Amino acid sequence: MAVRLPIRFGAVLLGAALALPLLGSPNLASVSPPGGQRGTAVRLVLQGSGLAGVLRVHSEVPGSLTELTGEGRGRRFLLEIDADAPPGAYPIAVETAAGLSNTWLFSVSSLPEVRERESTSARAPRNDSVSGAEPVKLPAVVNGTLTSADRDRYRVSLEQ
Repeated sequence: MAVRLPIRFGAVLLGAALALPLLGSPNLASVSPPGGQRGTAVRLVLQGSGLAGVLRVHSEVPGSLTELTGEGRGRRFLLEIDADAPPGAYPIAVETAAGLSNTWLFSVSSLPEVRERESTSARAPRNDSVSGAEPVKLPAVVNGTLTSADRDRYRVSLEQ
């Protein structure tokens, strides 16, 4: 007696079989900073698993990317963003001999970029309250990292 499987079940089995080679693929867990101002250079750190060895970065960020020393956590690059780069979000992924990673977005802005202080260090002062509001000089884009539910406050000066 022949057993007929629903098409969906067959597609799941086929999808699982195709995904098996991807288990050792590189995985990006963070890209820091998450953005930069056009016409500037930023030190870009890619962190994750499976990033050892020869690494090819796939990026559509207009500019040049140069790998720096491989010491420390993550892979470090100097990203020089073209002065005429259109503002927007650009995909970044990496490729190793084991395959292609997931994709992260890197934001390019025409405004100066400021790192949120609590995103730069676990011991940095928190900016969760009005009294702890982080001062920011405008115009600016604030880059931060959200690891859990969080409320951030900023202090800006306004002129008439």
